[in-house]
Amino acid sequence: MKECDALIIAVPTPLDKFRKPDMSYIESACLDIGRNIKAGTFVSLESTTYPTTTEDFMLPIIERASGLKQGEDFWLAYSPERVDPCNKEFHTRNTPKVLGAMSYARS
Repeated sequence: MKECDALIIAVPTPLDKFRKPDMSYIESACLDIGRNIKAGTFVSLESTTYPTTTEDFMLPIIERASGLKQGEDFWLAYSPERVDPCNKEFHTRNTPKVLGAMSYARS
């Protein structure tokens, strides 16, 4: 991770007994990233989860573990999965990729 310019998180988010996503896999990934991220890295979550996961859940973990600031030292985004396994009409070729970032990357 220390040598990567971009990191994509694609971990399972199974539903718990209350039908809410189990966030332990995302949390673990964020802790590992926070401990190993270098300045200038782009981080994108692709796991299925609830709205505001990047801002409210991931951001504090990564910033606390890394000591870096989002929007200055690294960039955080969400790009939802594009494949619906039960849908025979839409596939990766005919489904656009959406990316929602928290800030603009500066060059």
